[in-house]
Amino acid sequence: ERSEYDGVRFDSRTVIFDGSPHSIVAMGVPEGVEVHYADNTATDIGEYRAFVRMYREDLGEKLMSATLTIKKAEIEGVTFDDALFVFDGGTKNIKVSGDVPNGVEIEYTIDGQPWNGAVNIGTYRVTATLSGGNFTELILSATMIIERADVAGVTFPNRVFAYDGSTRNMFVSGALPAGTSVTYTNSEGDPFSGASLPGVYSVTATITGANYNTLVLTATLTINKAIITGITFPEYSVIYDGLVHNVGISGNLPHGVSVKYVAGSEDGPEWNGASEMGVHIVFAIITGDNYHTLVLSTTLAITGGSLDQVTGVKLTEETIPSGPIGTSTVWLSWDPVANADSYMVVISFPDGRHALSVQVSDGTNFELKREVWDDIWRGDYHVAVVAMPESGSPIWAQSTPSEALPYFHEGRISSPQNVRVENGILRWDRTPYANTYEIMSIRYNNEGQVLSIDRVVWMPQSTASANNPQQAIAGLQLPPGNYRFAVRASFVAGVAIWHTGFASEPSEYTEMVVL
Repeated sequence: ERSEYDGVRFDSRTVIFDGSPHSIVAMGVPEGVEVHYADNTATDIGEYRAFVRMYREDLGEKLMSATLTIKKAEIEGVTFDDALFVFDGGTKNIKVSGDVPNGVEIEYTIDGQPWNGAVNIGTYRVTATLSGGNFTELILSATMIIERADVAGVTFPNRVFAYDGSTRNMFVSGALPAGTSVTYTNSEGDPFSGASLPGVYSVTATITGANYNTLVLTATLTINKAIITGITFPEYSVIYDGLVHNVGISGNLPHGVSVKYVAGSEDGPEWNGASEMGVHIVFAIITGDNYHTLVLSTTLAITGGSLDQVTGVKLTEETIPSGPIGTSTVWLSWDPVANADSYMVVISFPDGRHALSVQVSDGTNFELKREVWDDIWRGDYHVAVVAMPESGSPIWAQSTPSEALPYFHEGRISSPQNVRVENGILRWDRTPYANTYEIMSIRYNNEGQVLSIDRVVWMPQSTASANNPQQAIAGLQLPPGNYRFAVRASFVAGVAIWHTGFASEPSEYTEMVVL
């Protein structure tokens, strides 16, 4: 007999886990029937036996069961990508990216061993296993590569030294990264540990390390030949004595250095000294494998010493026609000296102070009075003669002065000094040897134009006035005006004789106004 419960369905069902609760519900339940479920709802994966009880008084009770199956879900939306790194000493790693479902754990392994990153270079095949109770296990693989790094911050500069006998070396500059080392080799590939001899050495520095690209640097170590110092080649002079004389360098030669002496030039013959008089040029050529060649030169002068002293010196007064410098002249003469090229006439004051020197290049006579007339003042002197060698002669030196002869020079008188006007009196200091003074007055206007020039010869009449020469301006009988006064000293050899050649130059001018 057919029942109204026959149309009710309580079917088993299978779903994929999605984190939400799933249920089995009875379908086609008659109206008015009470429905009660047991174990018909689940969320996690598994097989669940669900029950339903239906009851209506006129229909009675109906029990039904079904199976709810929740299967594992696939893990989606995640990736595990390859990665490339350059070694830097830090730990490198790769991770799964994307939205990892809740409840899913990830295990990283290499060849079944736990993995948590790497530091050193290499290629790492990493497996990521994603697993969770409600998900199908997902296994992903990726490759992580750590490449060798370049060595940075290291240089290998060239170096230059001067030879000093010590071993010179060169090294890279900069800090080597941890885990690297450097080796040095020469151009032949052999280990290089420095050099001491002059030359140019090519050196290669090779820097290696497990995590670095090999860096090869090349530089040159230059050791230049040294410069020889501390050696001098002094000149030498000796008076001829018939013996062989020589010269030599002064100073200590470095080890391995020798010296050769040659005559005349760097390419000259070997030098072994000289005995003949003259100036001998000698070269010292100093050589050594590790040194620049040093060439020094000097002279050996074998001389005749000083010329013989001049003898036969005499003064002779000679009368000549009247002239501005008097009626006579004075000749200085002497005997010739062997090897003398010229003579020096030396005139001194009686106290020994030098007054004048005149070179005589022709003969052994000198017209003393006329030649030095304007060069020295009238007065007492001493005269001597010196024999002179040829200019620059390295063989002969000048003689000592001859015997000095006293000489009174009748030349020009010095100019008056300290010319001044005091209380209408023109005064000046006494001029040696002067016995006559010439007063010069120049009258000028307010614009400085010269109006007149007057000269008055004034001769002292007494010793007192001669020692204190002066002249009253009023006694000059000058018209009023602006004046400049100067005084010139003279020597008059007789009351009626005037020799202009004995007059001095005018003194400095002094000024006054004549009223």
